[in-house]
Parts: sequence; structure tokens; C-alpha cells
Amino acid sequence: MIRRERAIVFAPMPRISSIVYASIALFWVTMWTLLIRAELNPKEAALRAVPIAKVAGVFFRHEQSSELFIHGDGSHLGKFRVTPHERSADDSRIVDFSGNFQFRHSDEHRRVIWDGSLEFDRAFALKVVRLAFSVFDRSGPHAENARTEIEIDPAQRIAICTEKFGLAVTDRRTIPLDEAGIRTLMEERGIDPALLATMASSQSAAPEITARQSTVLVHDQRVDAYLVTVQVNQQTLLEVQLNSLGQILYAKSVLGWTLESE
Repeated sequence: MIRRERAIVFAPMPRISSIVYASIALFWVTMWTLLIRAELNPKEAALRAVPIAKVAGVFFRHEQSSELFIHGDGSHLGKFRVTPHERSADDSRIVDFSGNFQFRHSDEHRRVIWDGSLEFDRAFALKVVRLAFSVFDRSGPHAENARTEIEIDPAQRIAICTEKFGLAVTDRRTIPLDEAGIRTLMEERGIDPALLATMASSQSAAPEITARQSTVLVHDQRVDAYLVTVQVNQQTLLEVQLNSLGQILYAKSVLGWTLESE
């Protein structure tokens, strides 16, 4: 049953660096990229199975926004909004996303706000990824003015990272999207580079992405839906339920978080 929760509960979480904030948001970016670009393997076809291309078509054709609550450990942690649309001028498909995430560490209340977009060409090849986020920290004045912007060019295999404070740019750099570039960035942020090998190992197997017709209970009524599942090495990374208009009703991730419609 889709829950309707309004109260905000701050869940205790450890101090998190800005690179981890970006990693959390980029996880969802990566998952949506996989969902939109994948094709269903005919050998894995099962009863009620549908091609991923059909689900992607529904998602973009109706251009319906999805408003979702983020839940974890029984607490309401934030909100997530996804809006797909097509740009007729060049047949691009664009997914805009935004959201917020809040938590408490010791006596500090923090809130992360992010926004960005994925842009695909008519063949669903990824053209550009844009991501920006800010961290609101009540313990430090003017902390909300700090903003990190990341623009990824998959064709050039580079990421442009810009740090801002208010309207002033405090740092800008171009990072190659290779092992050396990512390792350097991790070391600068105090993250163990050994995690890079772990991530590379977990991504060595190609993801298996399937979709099938399903139903989901919304406000005590059964609604026809599409269930999209992403698995790697038989481990489920993501499950997403979409209705017939392409709106996301429910999502469950390997991170242990769930997203539910209002």
C-alpha cells in the first residue's frame, strides 16, 4: 500500500562528505540511464514480460511528473521529483530531477538539496548529465550558499566540477572519467581509493534489466503497472513500479531506501 506520510523525522546518520552526496544522487542517475537504454533479452522473456523500450516510450510520451517520498529505517528522509519530456527541436529526451534529503548528526541538523538532468538523443544514447547540490548546515552561517555543480560529458569522458559560494566560483576543474582521475578525486576527499577496486569489481558483470506487467495497491485500489527490475550477479539493485502514464509509484533500492508516491 502506498503510504501518505507528512511528518518529518530526522534520522541519525554519520557525517557525510560532498562526494558521497554526489554518489547518492549519481546512483539514481545511473539506474535511470540503465533503465532507459536497456533492451529486454528475449531469452529471459517470461509471462507478462514487456520490452524496456515500451516502458521508456510510455515514460516520455506522457511527460508526467513523479512526486516521491524517500523513506529509510522507518523514517521520512526527504522527497524526490522526476519529470521526463521530449524536445522536438532535436528529438532529445530529457529527464529533470530534483529532491532533498535531511538527517541529524549529534546536535547538527543538515539538509541536502539537489537538482539536475539527463539528456539523451533520439536513440537514447546519453549526451550529458548535469547534477548540482547544496548542503544546508544550521550550525554554520551562510553554509547554504555553497553549491557544487557537476556536468558529465560521456562522449569526451570528462566531468567538469564547479564549486560556488553564492554567485562566486571558488573552484573549477575538469576531471577525466578514468581510474586515475577518480582515484585522485577520492584521495582529495579523504575516501579510501580501495573502494574504487570494489566498485569496479561489482560493475564487471553486465546488469540484467527486465520489465513485466504488474499491479500495485494505491489507496486500497489495484492499479495496472509496469515492474522494472535491475539485477547484477543475481542481486537486485533496483525495483521500480510505474503506472500506465509512466509515473513512478514505488521504488526500492539496494541502499535500503524506498521511494513512494504521495
